[in-house]
Order: sequence, then structure tokens, then C-alpha cells
Amino acid sequence: MWEPQLEGLRHRARLVAPDLPGFGLSPAPTTIPSLDVYASQILATLDALGVDQVVLVGLSMGGYVAFRLVEHLGARLQGLFLADTKAKPDIEEAMLRRRELAAEVERSGVDVVANAMVPQILGGPTQQLRPGLLDFVI
Repeated sequence: MWEPQLEGLRHRARLVAPDLPGFGLSPAPTTIPSLDVYASQILATLDALGVDQVVLVGLSMGGYVAFRLVEHLGARLQGLFLADTKAKPDIEEAMLRRRELAAEVERSGVDVVANAMVPQILGGPTQQLRPGLLDFVI
């Protein structure tokens, strides 16, 4: 999903894009995942790479992880970009919807997520006028 941004920025900055367990190309986690575990994995990666200045970007759940990193990064944090996220945890109803979607993915596969999320991410005209973008997002 971030490929266009990575391509557009790669000549301007060193980019580190985590592939957290269960996302992207990484295998599913072997333990119950948590935001704190994800944050420590990112912090360990930044430390291993010797990254001393960070502009952190978080989208949706990535924003929740970013909030967990802010204090740990301290003066290393040079900027924070958050999109479609919030500082407060989900209300019970939203957590229930996430659990139901996760259960459906376990039963039927990841296409369930694409079918549920695409209408929220791309409006009807975009889906009709930009089929390539629709395919890319799916």
C-alpha cells in the first residue's frame, strides 16, 4: 500500500518500512500480537540499523503503534504524521467488529478484508474511473 510513497521519497530520505508479523509478506505471529510488541520490534529494528532521527508515519493501526513509540524515541523523534487514526482506544462496538472481521478472515481468507474495506477507502467514482488503482488497493 505504501509503495507509491516509498518510491516518491526514496531519493530524499532513508526509509524504513516495517513488515510486522501477519502483515505484508511476513508470516503470521506465533504469539498473540500486541501494539507494545509491534512497537518494541520497530524500536529494535531502528536501533539495529543505527537510525538516530525518525519521522514516524502511522496509518490506522499504525498510528496506535506510533503512539507507543513516541516516548521511547524521545529526542530521536523529529516528526510524526498520523492518518486515519486516533489517540483513544476503540469503543467496545468497534473492537467487536474487528474481532468479527478477524474471525471471518480465519474462516474465509483475506479477500473478506478487501471486500469490507475497499468501499471505505475508495469512493464509487474512483473505483469506476481508476480500475488500476482499485486493483492495486485490493
